[in-house]
Amino acid sequence: MIKIKNVEKNIIKYHCDCGVIGECMFKAVTDAKVMIIDLQCPMCKDAERLKITRYKSDEDRNKITSEDTDLTWAIVVDNILTEDKYV
Repeated sequence: MIKIKNVEKNIIKYHCDCGVIGECMFKAVTDAKVMIIDLQCPMCKDAERLKITRYKSDEDRNKITSEDTDLTWAIVVDNILTEDKYV
């Protein structure tokens, strides 16, 4: 199972139950506020579907959750291992 540690700008830092610690760089196709990303562990191939929302204020966050907001798919640009407990 993949667990997300942090999301900063366009980088997702995660760790997997198989022992991998990785970073996934993604790019949004549009300037959407809600993106869907399929993140896969490069070692064990376990996958998770993530929904990432971007907002600047609590008011924006409330609008996203209460309105019918369009979803867009994000493109995975790079998915690298930063650490592996088996190496």
